[in-house]
Amino acid sequence: MFKQVFSQKQSIHKQQNQLYRIIVFCLVLFSPVLLLLAPLPGYLIYQGTEHFFSHILGWLIITLIGIFEGYLFMSVWQKNELVFFKYLFGKDFNKNLLVSFFQSSFLLHLFIWAGYIKADVSVSNLLLTAAIYLYNACIFIVYLKYKLATKTELNITWPNTKIILHLFLNGNLTSIILLILGSLIFSTFLFNVEKADVILSIASLWLLLNVYLIAQVWRAHKVNLNQYSMFLTSISPKYMKTIKAVATVNWCVIFITVLTLNISIAALQLINH
Repeated sequence: MFKQVFSQKQSIHKQQNQLYRIIVFCLVLFSPVLLLLAPLPGYLIYQGTEHFFSHILGWLIITLIGIFEGYLFMSVWQKNELVFFKYLFGKDFNKNLLVSFFQSSFLLHLFIWAGYIKADVSVSNLLLTAAIYLYNACIFIVYLKYKLATKTELNITWPNTKIILHLFLNGNLTSIILLILGSLIFSTFLFNVEKADVILSIASLWLLLNVYLIAQVWRAHKVNLNQYSMFLTSISPKYMKTIKAVATVNWCVIFITVLTLNISIAALQLINH
C-alpha cells in the first residue's frame, strides 16, 4: 500500500513541482559528467591507501549525494502527510519510508557501486559498502525526525474534555460497565449478609476483581494514547504531556475512589455485625 501511494504521489509531484522538474532535467543533461565522476567517491573509500584525506573526501561526497537524494525524496511529502502515514503505519513507517528511499535513490547506488570499476571486489570493501548504506540510512532517519519535528506549538493549556473521554472510554466500556454493575451487586449483596467470614471472602474477591478491571481500563487507555500520540504531539508536545498527566490523575482518582468505597462498605458491614 505504501509503495503504491508513494508512486502515485511522486508522479503527481513531478508534474506539479517546477523546481523538481528542473533538478531532474539538469541531472539528465549532465549525466555524462556524472557517469565519469561516479567511480571517484567509491574508489577513494575502497582503495585502502594510507592517505586518510582521500577516505574523508570519498565519505564527504557520498554524504552530500545522500543528503541531496534525501531532499529530493522528502520534497514529495508535506509534513501533515508524513504525520498521517506515521499514524497509519505505526512502527513500520520508518522502515517503509527508508525502503522507498533506497528504491528511488539512483544516484546513491550509482556512486556507491561504480567505485568497483577501479577498486577490487573484496570482503573488506563489501563491508565498507554495507557501512555506507547504514550510514546513509542513519542520515535519512535523522532528517526524517527533523522533518516531523514540531516547529511551532499551539497555545493550548488544558485538554479538551471530549478527547479525554474518548481516550478513556474507547475499548473500556465493557470493563466500566462491569465495574459499575459489579459494585451495585456487591453492595446490595453485602448488606444482606450477616456472617463476618462471608463478608470478608466476598469483599476480598470483589477487591481483586476491582484491581483487575481498573488495570484493564488503564491498559486500554495506554493503547489509545499510543494510537493518537503522533497526532496529539503534532498539535503540541506540551499538549500531549498535559493529556497524559490528566489521564493519569483521573485513573488514580477512579482507582482510589472505587477501592475506598468498597473497603468502606465492607468495613461498615463488619462493624455492624
